[in-house]
Amino acid sequence: MGYLAKNKIVILLLITILSTIPIIAIKNNDLQNNNTKTPIITINLSKQQLTFIDENGQKINFHCSPGKNGYETPKGNFKIYAKEEMAISYKYGNTPMPYTLWFFGGYGIHASKSVPNYPASHGCVRLSIEDAKWLFDRTPVNTPVIIY
Repeated sequence: MGYLAKNKIVILLLITILSTIPIIAIKNNDLQNNNTKTPIITINLSKQQLTFIDENGQKINFHCSPGKNGYETPKGNFKIYAKEEMAISYKYGNTPMPYTLWFFGGYGIHASKSVPNYPASHGCVRLSIEDAKWLFDRTPVNTPVIIY
């Protein structure tokens, strides 16, 4: 293997490792009082509940459907890195994903016509169309996302 090929492998490994490290640290009292002065999104996978905490600490809860077995939604601390009003999942049959908030690699929070009371997605977090639009309109890029 040539010198450049080895370096590319090392760089890819570093990127992979670094992308799994939590990118934010928020204390519990920050969540309760929202001392960050920015919205925060928390997702409780076992309760299938997404909570939006606004700048004043007001909490709004939404039912969500996370990833099913074999396609689990990743746990950890992330940030919204991009917003896309109409994303398309080419990997899963050109499925439309309105109001997508991208938080980690190819994982996002988005609208779906199907938000059952069980984990059903391929790893994303599904919300109703109405809830996803509401969240999309109020969530800026860099909003912390805590998934547990």
